[in-house]
Amino acid sequence: MEKFYLKPTDDLPGVSIDPKTGSIEFWGQSLPEDTIHFFQPIINAIEEYFKNPRPKTILNLKLIYLNTSSSKKILEIASILEQKYIEGLDVEINWICSSDDEDMMDEGKEFARLTSIPVNFVTE
Repeated sequence: MEKFYLKPTDDLPGVSIDPKTGSIEFWGQSLPEDTIHFFQPIINAIEEYFKNPRPKTILNLKLIYLNTSSSKKILEIASILEQKYIEGLDVEINWICSSDDEDMMDEGKEFARLTSIPVNFVTE
């Protein structure tokens, strides 16, 4: 698998899936008009990555805002990682946000409540 990369825009997050390092990263804000159309290639790439994953996979979420439909898709991605975690793969999730962004911190706490993978909270 080649590295998957989407450049961020005003309404769409940057996305990087690097099979050499095992990192999956989202940054920016996520407000796609067509959530399914935007996220399906990302989900496909993640599923492709897990055909031959690194010993450790890290999901870094550094989002400054996401709408409800994006939140559901991020949870769908977390569900894929959660299944791999349950199967015994080493999976780590980092929720990265500004220390003064209470809304995104609350979003991260809700996200962490909905997955069995431990979530590390990283403030900047």
